[in-house]
Amino acid sequence: MRLESGGELGRGVTVQGVAEGDRPVLWQAPAGRRELASLIHLSAVQGLQLRNFTLDGRGVTQHLVTVSGPCPGLVLEDVQLTGFRTGGVRLTSGAGEEKAPVLLRRLHAHSETEAEAAVLLDAYPDQPCRHVRLSECRFEGRFHAGVVLAGPAVGVEVVQCRLAGVTDGVLCRKGNAPAALQLTLTGNDFEDIQQAGLHFEAPPPVEGSAIRLTDNRFTRVKVLARTDGFRSEPLKTPAAWVWGEEQASGDREKVYLRKRFNLETAPTRAILSITADSSCVVWLNGQRIGQAGLKAAPGHVHAFDVARHLRQGDNVLAVEAAGGTRAGVLAELNDNASGVFTRSFASDISWKVSLRAESGWRELAFDDAEWPAARAVAPYGQGEPGWRRLTWDAFVQEQFKYQVTQVFLPPSGNERDAGSAEGFPSFEAAVK
Repeated sequence: MRLESGGELGRGVTVQGVAEGDRPVLWQAPAGRRELASLIHLSAVQGLQLRNFTLDGRGVTQHLVTVSGPCPGLVLEDVQLTGFRTGGVRLTSGAGEEKAPVLLRRLHAHSETEAEAAVLLDAYPDQPCRHVRLSECRFEGRFHAGVVLAGPAVGVEVVQCRLAGVTDGVLCRKGNAPAALQLTLTGNDFEDIQQAGLHFEAPPPVEGSAIRLTDNRFTRVKVLARTDGFRSEPLKTPAAWVWGEEQASGDREKVYLRKRFNLETAPTRAILSITADSSCVVWLNGQRIGQAGLKAAPGHVHAFDVARHLRQGDNVLAVEAAGGTRAGVLAELNDNASGVFTRSFASDISWKVSLRAESGWRELAFDDAEWPAARAVAPYGQGEPGWRRLTWDAFVQEQFKYQVTQVFLPPSGNERDAGSAEGFPSFEAAVK
């Protein structure tokens, strides 16, 4: 049996599957068919509700459910999806309304064979998918992505869903032209994701886009987010994680570091990249720059614009770092004092360290000749798991100066395990 509905046919109708013991009704592709486009096709239907079915494409159906056009109030609820070749549900410019969204609730899609997506939202350039909400769904198995978005999308929400064992959790495809994307991910569980929880083939355009990332949880996810063609860290840096004398720092809560350096001229552009495990306070030439640390922003190397604090000739960076024996500091300064924007220094054993905050230690005039050299704990890319594959804010700001603040709204409440790495855009996920 194949269902087609559109226009007035199906308007405000509820189709409820009730088998023995209130089990879902099994709806299969007809026997003997070699190929079938879909089991259910809905077009421009309003208020149709389809509940409590198991849809089985028997390996011959491309998509189990296809939806196109304006369908405010459409509900697919408590539906199991299996046996499809390409996707479980496909919406092509499918549109709800703000107060009557297209609602996909408690869908369970599972695939033992390679399939494109559990849910695919594609759209024509001038007809975006609008007001589509996925709630309490489970997408598990050999999908290229749990959810694929291709083309413009407005008001798409993925809420309290579980995405497990897929290549990408949510994949936003690159089209022929930039497509506005308004996407909210809230309270979802991402588990055993092979590539990325959220994957952009290209960054969304500023105009009309907004991404909200709230209260999501990640377990064994290779990288929380990925944007193709963008690295959130340098390909190579001489910066090492540095600390004090190992044998003396065990009972100390803080360690004090200094780095003297010379600039040919006063730079007009200078970025200090720095972080610490767990936190640090930073001064340049006696002026407080700010605070940084992996505890405050998990997985981030902070970027400070410091050109106004630097001068021709001798300068000094002073760092008060906290965290005990497991702590480390990572830093590098890039500036145009030599005429080109290049690295002036990175954290290494030329830094000086003390276990005491001596009078005037932050100032250029302070004599640190008696301070011992810092200990290099590990080069960047090695050492503690939390010290690798970090997001360097300087790189993000350089490539996405405007997009970062306009498109990716401040994330909150996200969590990850130690085996899941941050990426770009950042979920700022706390490690649990």
